[in-house]
Amino acid sequence: MTSSHSQNALADIRSRLDAETREVPRESVERHYQNLERLASSLKALGLNEAQVDAEVMQVFGEYQQRLAEYIAARQGGTKA
Repeated sequence: MTSSHSQNALADIRSRLDAETREVPRESVERHYQNLERLASSLKALGLNEAQVDAEVMQVFGEYQQRLAEYIAARQGGTKA
């Protein structure tokens, strides 16, 4: 399980996903979030501290968020990503 600090980072990610992904298939968003939860748990199990776990999870989320924005922009432009 993740600690409260990591859970706060994941809660922030959950809020962002809920706010920013209305035009994306919900299954994809949920799958990505679950992967982030597993990543956080795995990193903690490997001995990373809370700040390291948060930084890694947020980095992966940032990359996903960028690709998601590109996907949404392409859909709004009438093309498929």
